[in-house]
Amino acid sequence: MKKSLLAAACLFAACQAHADMQVFGYALRPFVGFGLTSGGDRLLSATDANGNTQAVHAGGLFDVKAGVDVRFTPTYSSLLTLGYHFDTVGNPQAMRFSRKPIELLGYYNASPVVRLGIGARFVSGAKLTGAGAVGGGTTYGRARGSIVEAEYAATEHIALKVRYVAEHYQPEDGSAEIDGHHYGLYVGYYF
Repeated sequence: MKKSLLAAACLFAACQAHADMQVFGYALRPFVGFGLTSGGDRLLSATDANGNTQAVHAGGLFDVKAGVDVRFTPTYSSLLTLGYHFDTVGNPQAMRFSRKPIELLGYYNASPVVRLGIGARFVSGAKLTGAGAVGGGTTYGRARGSIVEAEYAATEHIALKVRYVAEHYQPEDGSAEIDGHHYGLYVGYYF
C-alpha cells in the first residue's frame, strides 16, 4: 500500500505541475477531496461523564482522498483515488475504525456541470482500535464495495458530491461480518 501511495503522490505532483496534462490524448486533472459519511454497524460505543453516548460506526465518518480524473471524451470520464476513511471518538482518539480505500469510478457527464458515476471500492488496512474490551484491536480482511455517485461542478475547480457505498468487512478472527454501507457528502477540488 505504501508503494501505491507513493506512486499516487508522484502522479499527483506531476499532474499539479501541468494541470492540463495530456496522456495518450486524454486530459488528466489531479483531484483532492474530503467527505463526511454516515451509516454502517455500530462497532463501539462509550458514555462520557455527562451521560452522552458516542459511537464508532463502520460507515463513518471522515473520508479524505487524492487521485486523478481522466477525461476520455466530453461525455465519459473516470476518477481513480486513494484515501483514508475513519471514524473516531474519545480523547485522544480512544476508539477508531480506519481503512484505506482505493476507488475507481466511471462517469457519464450528463451536462457540463453534472456527472453520474458508478464504481468499485477496494479496501485494505481496516482496523478497529479502542480502549477496554477491544484492547489491541480487531483487524479485517480486504473488502470490496460498490459506489453510486452524483457530482455537481459548482465552479471549474470545486465539485460537490453525494454518494452511496455498499460494502461489508469480515474480521480476521472469524467473527460475524459487519455492514459498512454508508452515505456521504463530499467536496472535491480539481486542479
